[in-house]
Amino acid sequence: MNMENSTNALSLMAAESNKEDIGRDYVRIDKKLMEKLGVKEGDMVELEGETSIVTAAVKQSHPADVGLYIVRIDSKTRNKAGISLGKNVSIRNPRAGRK
Repeated sequence: MNMENSTNALSLMAAESNKEDIGRDYVRIDKKLMEKLGVKEGDMVELEGETSIVTAAVKQSHPADVGLYIVRIDSKTRNKAGISLGKNVSIRNPRAGRK
């Protein structure tokens, strides 16, 4: 489920990346969620996991994922941040709130 908090972050469920995205250093989210974060395709986002915060470029999700409130992340990125599949992860625009 999508939850917004006071830091302009979204809480989305972590899901496995699609086969073609493995090792590409980007994540996929729904276009409407990208708009809520104020990012467009290719912009960087921050993902906060259990052990650290990592950055990745964002791409639009595939049509089958629209409305599911998930973020597709490859295993390399998940491991760096300590993100487990099926768990919620905080994702935010690192430029939000900056002048």
